[in-house]
Amino acid sequence: MNCHVIQSTLKEIKSAITELYNLISAINAKEKAEYQTSTIRKFIEQRCTNYKENKYAMLSSALSCTRRRITLDRIIINNGPSSELIIDPDTIAVHTTEHFRTVAGGRHQQMTLPHRWAKQYSQEPISMTMFTTTS
Repeated sequence: MNCHVIQSTLKEIKSAITELYNLISAINAKEKAEYQTSTIRKFIEQRCTNYKENKYAMLSSALSCTRRRITLDRIIINNGPSSELIIDPDTIAVHTTEHFRTVAGGRHQQMTLPHRWAKQYSQEPISMTMFTTTS
């Protein structure tokens, strides 16, 4: 008789544990879904905010890019036989900009437009009738 009581008690305990496990699993699934939804919503709102206020961050996020940047605190300028060490941040910025403008071997200069293209790009008179709608 004692063995029968223990077996029925074990069955009840096993049943209770199974019910608790199922209940906890359901609660966990619900909370996981709520967490995922709130996380998705947060990142969508962040992307919308970035679209309005910070286009660079929005594009980086959309393209999964990280900002890579090198900060120069000193540069050496070679002037023929001598070299000059520059540590002033403003002067470094000027020389760095000049380097990247000319590193490919050319400089942008004012050019005269060839005659065959001049007509294509000439300014046309603006008529106010262009802006009226026809009904």
